[in-house]
Amino acid sequence: MAPLPPSPSPSLPPAALSIYELARLNCRERLLVPPIQWTGRHVELLQFSFEEPCPAPRSEKSGFPITGYQHAKTLFTFSGPGWREGTIEDILAEPECPLESRTGLKFYFNRRLVSILPCLTFHVRGDNPVRGPVAAYIDRVHIEKLRMDYAWARQPRRPSSPSRALCKFRARRLKPPVPHRDPYIVAMLIAVAVNQRNALPQKRSEDCLDPSSTFLAQVLLTDGNDKENIHLFSTDIASSFLDKIDHPSLRPPPSVTPTIVIRHTLVPYRPLKTFRKRLLLLLLPTLRDYDCEAIEPPPTKSLRDIPCSGQKDIENEGDLF
Repeated sequence: MAPLPPSPSPSLPPAALSIYELARLNCRERLLVPPIQWTGRHVELLQFSFEEPCPAPRSEKSGFPITGYQHAKTLFTFSGPGWREGTIEDILAEPECPLESRTGLKFYFNRRLVSILPCLTFHVRGDNPVRGPVAAYIDRVHIEKLRMDYAWARQPRRPSSPSRALCKFRARRLKPPVPHRDPYIVAMLIAVAVNQRNALPQKRSEDCLDPSSTFLAQVLLTDGNDKENIHLFSTDIASSFLDKIDHPSLRPPPSVTPTIVIRHTLVPYRPLKTFRKRLLLLLLPTLRDYDCEAIEPPPTKSLRDIPCSGQKDIENEGDLF
């Protein structure tokens, strides 16, 4: 029988340990769980850090058309998250836009698809092969509902006062103290970066094995309590960190940056007339001379028709981080 691997040293920083070593060192905590169950502890152990929110820079002139006003002005017409999500989809992925939308974000762990995160993803229109998502998007109420669905899913068939109290406790325990520093946002950023790397052609994929290469991951968040701004979270995730996700038993190389900083940008909805243009410039800073008439529009599907359903888990929860 092969000898067991040595126990990880508690003196080593989390960034120097593999994911399985982190789980063993913190065996009293449930760390290998689906992303909807992530807590601030996951953010801490994975060495992510949220910056304070800052206003978006003023946009420069570009080839993006000044359109989308009719959608922006109805963003908060109704209070439900499905309406806001469908409206943002219209703003960013109408046929005249450089992006197209898809539903669901694949979350990989240990080189396996283990979960599909319910959200919208935006891809450059006409990419062949697809280069992976530019950004993912979700509404804050949608995240809260996913957590509530999980907390109440394990209630016994014959509910009782103690079981209901336990469900409420689970829901409170998963709720982040600061809504805009949500661990689920971290999981979405990781998933965006992993999908970008997985979508690379073989030759470029080999080049990106360089631990220093990075992937720009972006997540958009709307909040019914904030009718002034949409929230853009962005970070540069190194290929060496993605290796930790693909190979959870291996330690990262010593050159890995200890902390991954998440930038939090507040993008004002107003002036509504330029909201689409300003948001596209932030998501696609290199496509300033985009010709909107050069794209043949494919059929689109609105998220308004998709129920606010729970997260679909592919494998057993014990295989997830």
